Amino acid sequence: MAMEYVLYASADLAAEKLRTFIANATGGEVLGNFVRCDALDVTAREEDPDELSPAPTSSASTIG
Repeated sequence: MAMEYVLYASADLAAEKLRTFIANATGGEVLGNFVRCDALDVTAREEDPDELSPAPTSSASTIG
C-alpha cells in the first residue's frame, strides 16, 4: 500500500537543507534529490513564491 504525506512550511529553506534535515530526523540517507529511510522515500522541493503558505500571524490561536 502506498501512502503520501505532504508537508508545507513557510520557512525560507532550500530543498537541499530540507533533505538534510529530514535525513537527520528519520535516520535516513540523502540519495540525489530524495531521502530514503527503510521503505520511506522523501522528496523535498521548493514551491513558486506565489504558492508558498503564508506565515502565521500573531493573532493565530494555539491549541492546548
